[in-house]
Parts: sequence; structure tokens; C-alpha cells
Amino acid sequence: MMVRTIFLTKPKVMMNFVFQDTLVYWSSSRCLPQRNELAKKLLSLLPHHSFGKCLNSVGGLDMALSLYPKCMRDAKEAPKWWDHLHCAMSHYKFVLAIENTMTESYVTEKLFYALDSGAIPIYFGAPDVWNFVPPHSIIDGTQFSSMDELANYIKSLANDPVAYAEYHAWRRCGVLGNYGKTRAASLDTLPCRLCEAVSRKNGRNA
Repeated sequence: MMVRTIFLTKPKVMMNFVFQDTLVYWSSSRCLPQRNELAKKLLSLLPHHSFGKCLNSVGGLDMALSLYPKCMRDAKEAPKWWDHLHCAMSHYKFVLAIENTMTESYVTEKLFYALDSGAIPIYFGAPDVWNFVPPHSIIDGTQFSSMDELANYIKSLANDPVAYAEYHAWRRCGVLGNYGKTRAASLDTLPCRLCEAVSRKNGRNA
């Protein structure tokens, strides 16, 4: 079994934003034909902003900083897309997350960055994805018979505050399933876990 998961050190809950009419965020700069085609079909049916090099719809790679100036970390330095990734995502109700490879247990940062931002991921990837995320926290795009059906569901969900809030119940109630264990073994938490281990061994004098 292969698992590739990357997280931030701590989940972020960003539920206080006033969401805009543009429902979906997507960003990709590795333009794989199959992923591009899938994204193109779905995004054509929904109001969206597409960042990155693939299917860019906002006019440039760093347009997120023009749309959301508060996402800029340091005005003195040239912007980097990863500096504002989570901040930009947090302004959307949904984030489209499509894996490079759709195979069992291959779950990557694309999914978890969306969860960390406070959005609902629209996910295409590992068929056993529910082993790695909180219950009722994502939309599994493979469970819909067509892109039209999926797009209609997303629109309906966006207009139903109660149904939308149900996808965030895990944040309030702490029902994580295997999510906590998955995060604890992720690459992004490795530096913090190393620091904690060194600290337990008397720090730099260990």
C-alpha cells in the first residue's frame, strides 16, 4: 500500500469568510491531459477561478494576490504561488482536487490543503479516500453518474446553508475517523515531530 500525504502542522478552520459568488477554486501547473480534460468538463459548468498554468482563467499565475491582497506574505519579495495557496482557497466554498494518479491509497496534499483552508474538496482520486479524511467532509466526484449531475449537486449544496454546514460538522464536533492518525504520519508534520523528539532528549545538547 502506498500513501503519500502532506499536511500543514495544524488544521485551520476558516468559517467566518463571506464567500463570493465564484464557487470553485482550482490550481494546477502540471498539465496532465486526463486531469485537464476532467477539470475542463466540470469547471465549464460552474462559476470558478482557475489559477496556475493549466486552464488559467484569471489572467496570470499570481492573480490570487491581486484578488486577495491580504494573502501576500512579504511585499518586498517576489510572490510565490505556494505563499498564498491556502489563503486564496479559503475564499471559496469548494476546491477541486484531482490526483495525478487515481489508485488506491494514493492521497496527496491536493486534498488536504483544501480541507485545511476551510473549503469542501471536490475530489477525484483514490477509491479508498474515506480511510484518510473525516466523515462527510468531501465530495467524491467519482460517485456521480455525470459531470452535469455533480455540478447540479454542488450548486444545490452552495444554496443550502444547512446542507453545506453538514460538511463542516467534523470541525466542530471533532469526529475525525482516521484523519488524526493520517496527519500524525504525514510528511508536513515530520519537522515538528523531529523537534519534539530532540526536545525530549534535552534539546541541542542531546
